[in-house]
Amino acid sequence: RGQRSQVVTLSVNECSCGKWTNLGIPCSHAICTAKWFGLDLTQLVGSWYLMSEYVSTYEGRFRPLADVEYWDPPAFELYHNSSRRERRRRGRDRTSRIANEMDQPSTRARQRIHRGSSSQQRRP
Repeated sequence: RGQRSQVVTLSVNECSCGKWTNLGIPCSHAICTAKWFGLDLTQLVGSWYLMSEYVSTYEGRFRPLADVEYWDPPAFELYHNSSRRERRRRGRDRTSRIANEMDQPSTRARQRIHRGSSSQQRRP
């Protein structure tokens, strides 16, 4: 498809595209290279994707927390510092989300629809 070439190092499970290193799953370049050399592709997947690793994660005992009534009393006293209370500002809260290119309105969305120009308003 493209004219880019990637360097695959099978001995360290690495490809210059970076996908194999980041995901732990061989990228298309690594798969093609492994097939060329006749290697087993399941040996190239990260160990954390193996079923044995999944099972070993949950084989230990989980001890749920008891109800609050059974907790020991804390060794410290909690108090409310009213001077640190933040005043509520008027108006709508500002968003903390970082804007990206999808937030920019398209040129079509900015066009104003003029009266009579809509196809719904035309009559034969």
